[in-house]
Amino acid sequence: MKKTIPFLSTILLMGLLVSCHKEPEKTIVFGDTKGMLVEAYDTFIDLGWTKELDIDADGTADLKLVSYYDGPHAEYTQTLTLHCLNENIELRGEMMEKTSYLYRDTIVDNAYGVLGVLYLSVYSSCIMLSENDEAHTYHTFVLSDDNYGDLFNMNQNFQSTDIKLFRENTQEVRLDHTSNDTSYFYRSNYLYDCENFPSNTDKYIGFRITKDGTSRLGWLKLNLIGDETVKVHLIETAIQE
Repeated sequence: MKKTIPFLSTILLMGLLVSCHKEPEKTIVFGDTKGMLVEAYDTFIDLGWTKELDIDADGTADLKLVSYYDGPHAEYTQTLTLHCLNENIELRGEMMEKTSYLYRDTIVDNAYGVLGVLYLSVYSSCIMLSENDEAHTYHTFVLSDDNYGDLFNMNQNFQSTDIKLFRENTQEVRLDHTSNDTSYFYRSNYLYDCENFPSNTDKYIGFRITKDGTSRLGWLKLNLIGDETVKVHLIETAIQE
């Protein structure tokens, strides 16, 4: 004879099934690996290299680190970017108001009996060089740089975007023209120091991955080694189980 499961037993069984598929914690601590799926890399990414990361091991890459040459002198200038490869992954940060400055000067030099006129422009991402600088205010998404032991949670600001982690300061000089005994030069300097992600120290980049209505938190742990140019020490990735 077919037995029926009592109503109370059915409720208890359903509760057990639900408990096996509980939602991830809303808050985690950078570096605390309890309840996290951790992938150790200990990999170095040099100039000209690309590294794709499948954070949740579903067969689809989520993040990409690209270290490439860019700018006025492409063979000398490094740019390091972090790309979100799909809309499921979002980086932790916040929208901020920032100001960039443009400094202009004209320098006349008569060295070695040759007259030269230099038109100088300096573009700074956040440092005023003189009271006469042209200022430009804008809003941009700024990536959070976190340390071991810092907290973050589901309700903070996230954005699926591409981030420049590092840009090398550059200088472009060109001869415009020569008239009689005078040469006219243009020099443009681009200063990105205060805009770059911190270097020469271990840092965590937080992210959130959302699939099938469930969000999980995780981190990317890395160290940008260097000053004028950098190479990436990719240490580990982690995501909630």
